[in-house]
Amino acid sequence: MKKFLLAFFLIFSFTFLNAQNLVPNPSFEQYSNCPHLSQQDCLLSSVTSWYSAGYTPDYFNSCDSPSGSFECGTPQNFAGYQYPASGNGYAFIGTYAVMTYPNLREYLGTKLINPLEIGKKYFVSFKISRADRFVYCATNKVGALFSTVSYNLGSDSCNFSPGLLPHNFAHVYSTQIITDTANWTTITGSFIADSAYQYIIIGNHFDDNNTDTSICSNNNSESYYYIDDIYVSIDSTNGIEQNNVEQHISVYPTITDDIVFVQINVPTETNIKIYDLFGKLIVSQISLPSVKNKISLSKYDVGIYILSVNINNTTITKKIIKTK
Repeated sequence: MKKFLLAFFLIFSFTFLNAQNLVPNPSFEQYSNCPHLSQQDCLLSSVTSWYSAGYTPDYFNSCDSPSGSFECGTPQNFAGYQYPASGNGYAFIGTYAVMTYPNLREYLGTKLINPLEIGKKYFVSFKISRADRFVYCATNKVGALFSTVSYNLGSDSCNFSPGLLPHNFAHVYSTQIITDTANWTTITGSFIADSAYQYIIIGNHFDDNNTDTSICSNNNSESYYYIDDIYVSIDSTNGIEQNNVEQHISVYPTITDDIVFVQINVPTETNIKIYDLFGKLIVSQISLPSVKNKISLSKYDVGIYILSVNINNTTITKKIIKTK
């Protein structure tokens, strides 16, 4: 049995190693302090490895239990209502605010695990969802810029400084206006590194004149988005397949006392399987294309479970923790 468990966890670990993600803490799960708006600590400074590269990006996590409508939790927070694309947390940035602060941009940045290698092709992806509480504007051009300069504004989470300024270039960005508030949209792209870039900075790197908008009005001229699941990997066959497949799967919440939602956005039926730590199959369920599956773990013991999905001969696994 010990050999079986060891093999099971080796397979589980290998799935994620295959992705070769160069972004630390890519889903914003690791933090030093749980965000609480009452303590003015809803900002990105509490997230491990990430920092502000422009004004005051925010951080939301389910560890904050909302007692009202203006909180730092997930899925409910002061900006709206959205489950994380994976895990329990996500970042929050402003991408447009023409009526109040022309060219105002919030940027979040991190140092890559390894610098990019000049001449190599890299695959980039991240998930984005428009905040909806105040019916914010929608924009395009949200993307990823790679840099040899950190633009780190420091540890002061209330540093209202422009930091990096938009200069109408990003290595990967959305050309389409992202209006969806119900689902996560995946932005993907690839590029050949022309420098040994050490940092990735997420946000709208284009100025107001080069940003397209919709749903804007004189009383509603700001745009805000949730950000989750940021990936950077070498653009090899395994890297592309692994990252592309993973972007089609949403599992939330991964820490739960009962219900887990699983949505698989592929055009064919897919089998969802959940195993306990002894490798026993406890759930086997067919997922129809792009349908949100509701799975109850109420009759199972508290502990760790492994959710497994196979798409195009690639297996993706997610850890689920049942708390009650």
